[in-house]
Amino acid sequence: MASTHKSVKTIRHALIAAAAAGTAVVLAACGSTAAPTPTPSSSAPAPTSTPAPTTPASSPVHNAQAPAPVPGATNCHAADLTVAIVEGDGAGMSQNRVNVQFTNKSAKDCTLQGSPGVSFVRENGIQVGEPAKREAKSEGEPLVLAPGRSVKSPLTIVSFGVFDQSKCKPLQTEGLRIYAPGDTAAMFVARPGEQACSALGESQMTVGVLAV
Repeated sequence: MASTHKSVKTIRHALIAAAAAGTAVVLAACGSTAAPTPTPSSSAPAPTSTPAPTTPASSPVHNAQAPAPVPGATNCHAADLTVAIVEGDGAGMSQNRVNVQFTNKSAKDCTLQGSPGVSFVRENGIQVGEPAKREAKSEGEPLVLAPGRSVKSPLTIVSFGVFDQSKCKPLQTEGLRIYAPGDTAAMFVARPGEQACSALGESQMTVGVLAV
């Protein structure tokens, strides 16, 4: 009976010791739980948007302006001018290079620009063949002719003999009918004895812009 009581007591002590050990284990486990580590916030500043640089408005494009008219000078007309055929670069191979010369005979300044109109005519004023090929008015500069002043335009005349005579059909002419640039009144320069193609379909002459 005494041994039985001793065994019960031993078992009781063992249970108490086991319970105490379990409690220690639980406490140790609770104590070892680490506190949650806070997530570090980024130290870089939040990006800020930079406004795009303002581009200045482009300057308006101005078209080139035509030369302003010369103050006080109007276009020269036939009544203001005399016209003549004067020496040029001379005769070449089947060509005659001369100048059409305009002189201001009036008492006031006037302006000419571009190339004159030139054609062969017979004694009755009928045109023979095609008029001279002209350069555009815009190719020349406006020229102011003071009273007595002259300007010239180069004129090249190709001999009728270089063309097929069956196509040329040459006729005798009496001279040249000439128009000042921008004018509709004709002037005449006598050059009798010249022949010109009457049916060629292309001009024998070319005329350039006026120059001093």
